[in-house]
Amino acid sequence: MGSTTAPFHTLDPVDSAVLDQALDLLAAPSSERAWDLFFATHPKLEHRLGSTSKDAVMQLDDATVLFLLAMQRMEDGSRLEVADGRHIERFGRFPTEDGCLLTYLLAWMRPTQGLEVDHDHLASLLLRLNQGIDNEHPNAAEGAGGLRLHGWLSADDVRDLRTLLMGRCWTVAAEEPLDGGMRDAVMHLTALLRGAERRRVGLLHRSHA
Repeated sequence: MGSTTAPFHTLDPVDSAVLDQALDLLAAPSSERAWDLFFATHPKLEHRLGSTSKDAVMQLDDATVLFLLAMQRMEDGSRLEVADGRHIERFGRFPTEDGCLLTYLLAWMRPTQGLEVDHDHLASLLLRLNQGIDNEHPNAAEGAGGLRLHGWLSADDVRDLRTLLMGRCWTVAAEEPLDGGMRDAVMHLTALLRGAERRRVGLLHRSHA
């Protein structure tokens, strides 16, 4: 019998310009992927895939290539965190069946009368972060070892999402199943968005079984 434990969800800081370029290359036929030009433009990324980056790209799955290239790291190569451990943990495994805080927000958020346009923009950003890669680049969604990429936002999108979440364009559905669930979800997500905004980075939503 397989495990019923929900995957752990993460928002990783990324360079969204690099991510967009890598996605475009991965979407092209293999013979048309100009990796030499990519690494000439981004020489600091060459070491991330191995000693011979172009050959490594051919051997790795698309999700792993995308994840390794787009990740923002500290100068010493260590992981860059955008929030403290409490917010990361609470985002990572929200107390719902699929463990995904973003899915919960999309399910139980409702528009405020008169602010439907802002609400629709908010929902579109949440959906892009939750399912953008699934919907637009499905071949880059599944990676080795249980890696799963779901969606992403640029640094500008991160700022817009935080602003909308902190605004008045949404309200909580009366039938929300978790008491205070929306309040907690917004609090933890906003902390991650604020940290990314402070660092001026985009965010990549991934999960790991």
